[in-house]
Amino acid sequence: QPAGEWRLTLVPKRPDADIASLVLVVDRSTLKLRGLVTRDDQGATSTFQFPTLKENVGLSDTVFDFKFPKGTVIR
Repeated sequence: QPAGEWRLTLVPKRPDADIASLVLVVDRSTLKLRGLVTRDDQGATSTFQFPTLKENVGLSDTVFDFKFPKGTVIR
């Protein structure tokens, strides 16, 4: 683990061509998400960094207005 951060590696329960693993990079002192790294089944990686990520900015619930498709059953 690099100093000052934790790297949490997540892997899918079932094989997935798009995501072989996802690494979350978390600041040890603030617990803020600083970035993520994805790797696919061919070994290609994509790295995303969030140096100015803002949390809890007060977005309206209407921004996330999701309509379930007809016939969806929620248990």
